[in-house]
Amino acid sequence: MRFLIMGGQACILYGAAEFSRNLDLLRASQKGEIHSIEIALQEEEQIEKEADRLYWAPLRAELEKWRQERRLKKSA
Repeated sequence: MRFLIMGGQACILYGAAEFSRNLDLLRASQKGEIHSIEIALQEEEQIEKEADRLYWAPLRAELEKWRQERRLKKSA
């Protein structure tokens, strides 16, 4: 039997500074289920990466603008 730990507890195991009082656990009993779970997790990871990119895009743009202004002041 194989298990998968997800959510906040998984983040803690990977060293994230997160607190979670619950445990999200999934048991896969057949090899096909494990493959389906891996695909679903990869898709979810891509969705999360895109959401993070969109969330942080305005801050990145503002920081890049600030860096360019700072470079211009230094070269003047």
